[in-house]
Amino acid sequence: MITLSKEKYSLKTPVILAFVFALLCLPELNLPLNGDEAKTYLEHISSTPSQLLFQYTGPNQHTLFSILSNASMRIFGENETAFRMPVFLAAILSIFLIHHLGQSLWNRRTATIASLLIMGSHHHFFWAQHGRGYAFTEMLALILVLGAILLLEDKSFNRGTWVLIFSGFALCITLPSNAYFIPGCGLAFLFVLYESRNPAIYVSWSHLGKKLSPFFFLAILLSGYFFIIYDDLVIGIQTYKNYLEQFREVRSDLAQPWGIWFYLPVIYGAWTLNRTQRGFFLILLGTPALLIILSGMIGPPRSYVYALPFLILLAALGIDRGIVVLSRFMPRYFDKALPVTLGLVFLIPSAFSHIQNYSNNKGIKYSTMEESRGALCYLKNQTTEHDLVVISFDDMALRRSLEPLVAEKMLRIFKDGQLDGIIFLGHRDTPIDRIASVAGWPTSTLPVSLMKVIADIGKLRIYRMNVNATPLFPLAIDTNFSQQWQKPPHPAVSGTETNAHRFLGKQSLQIKKNYKENTLILSSLVYSFPSQGGNFLLHAYAEKYPQKSRAGILGNKKNPGAFPLNYLFGVYREEGNNLAWERIHPFFMFRHSKDKKSFKWRITFMLIPLSAGVNKIQQALMLKDETSYFDGIHGYLLTPIVEQ
Repeated sequence: MITLSKEKYSLKTPVILAFVFALLCLPELNLPLNGDEAKTYLEHISSTPSQLLFQYTGPNQHTLFSILSNASMRIFGENETAFRMPVFLAAILSIFLIHHLGQSLWNRRTATIASLLIMGSHHHFFWAQHGRGYAFTEMLALILVLGAILLLEDKSFNRGTWVLIFSGFALCITLPSNAYFIPGCGLAFLFVLYESRNPAIYVSWSHLGKKLSPFFFLAILLSGYFFIIYDDLVIGIQTYKNYLEQFREVRSDLAQPWGIWFYLPVIYGAWTLNRTQRGFFLILLGTPALLIILSGMIGPPRSYVYALPFLILLAALGIDRGIVVLSRFMPRYFDKALPVTLGLVFLIPSAFSHIQNYSNNKGIKYSTMEESRGALCYLKNQTTEHDLVVISFDDMALRRSLEPLVAEKMLRIFKDGQLDGIIFLGHRDTPIDRIASVAGWPTSTLPVSLMKVIADIGKLRIYRMNVNATPLFPLAIDTNFSQQWQKPPHPAVSGTETNAHRFLGKQSLQIKKNYKENTLILSSLVYSFPSQGGNFLLHAYAEKYPQKSRAGILGNKKNPGAFPLNYLFGVYREEGNNLAWERIHPFFMFRHSKDKKSFKWRITFMLIPLSAGVNKIQQALMLKDETSYFDGIHGYLLTPIVEQ
């Protein structure tokens, strides 16, 4: 039988352990956001609770976490600690819950071992400091099982009902894939009911229905919720439907930092259980695995973190009972040495894992929220409307504060055809040329001699590119295709002016081709000019978004590769005669806007290093789409300022 022990529960041990765990985590809570948590912050910081609940935007959305995190930042201010506070508290509460469950099912020693193991787990420690939903998954999975156990006793049935329903629903809005755990809990509960029945007493269907009614209600609630968000939920289903080969990685990943041998005490612990408890745990953990394999939707290993607390409970039981068995065959003076030795076997990998985590976090080279707000204030007061401000695509805190201003300046420079200067912002330890990098894509080297430090805000450094900007081919509005471009090389290519969609003026270029091969169209003009070392060309144009066709520059010299500045920051949606800025999702390669009707423009600034000597360049269009749109093509020659 599985019931909660009537033994008085002691809080002393979990309080001490939770306090130690909190001390280990606190130094990392105020570090700059990085990785997926930073993308979650940028994507959902402005979302309302109703938007988060009823608009599922993809696997990066951990609804319950974002709701609580946004509330925390409204109360305590927008900072990293407030952002991560909900998961930090959830991870601490999990220590109390696993201790309570271990003591209730077995004894205090097993409960203490389980608490120590979860403190040493790589995943538990990592997700306690990173703003995602996985710490909530651990906590809510434990609460769900506690609720199911409460349902077994008639006098705690009502309390168990509320605990089960709320924790089950919260578990699924934290991460929809957690829904696989619910049937496992329900079937395990049904198995315990069957095992604990008295064969001599008839059990009515009404009594059985009452016992199972909380699970039925939860199933109906979740079915209705998933039906409401189904169209959005398909995004996540499509994302993870081809991850079946990753299933083998789950076993080793959940066992971090101890390795695959962690499952030895897990298996032994399960073997020592009585029939009812063994069946309960095997069904609880086996059902989700079976459902996942049958569905073919295997997410990343972290998606299975709901199983971790129960694997740890079994491992703790295996260690506890293993010590008892081994002590019978060993000399008395080994009674104390054996637990210490086993403790070190688990403690040392955990210590190295946590130290490695601290070491990895020292290399974070992103801005804090406070630094980003300081940079916004500086740029508003110390730059002109025609200064091009360049920030990293991957620095989400900086994007949160500065991206609207950056896009506004890009539009103003583009519309007025005036460039006063170029300003770069990035972490002081980040190489300058990496500031313009997108998702690690390499860029050409920017000479340090051209970068003048104009301000430091914390660890955020602001540079001004020490160059003069001279229009090379000035902005021309409402250009004529036949006058600006050579005759297309193929009769199936036609270019014209259209006023159906326009970015500047009254018309834009529309080019059509009705065959698959790429086509290159050259400008009628060739620009020739001398260049010294350190010169650059800033090429600017607007194009339909998204489209594969591009505008570019052809030259007589082999110049280092061009690279974009402020990649995808200048996307504007047509709204009548106006343009509305639109933020592009951080996972732009995998996630696309569901708005297919609106016509969108993208401003592109390409920085092209020039070789020394006489450069002859010619504008070009590389056509890849059947219909392509361009507008406002122009460029600037950037020459170094010679200091007197």
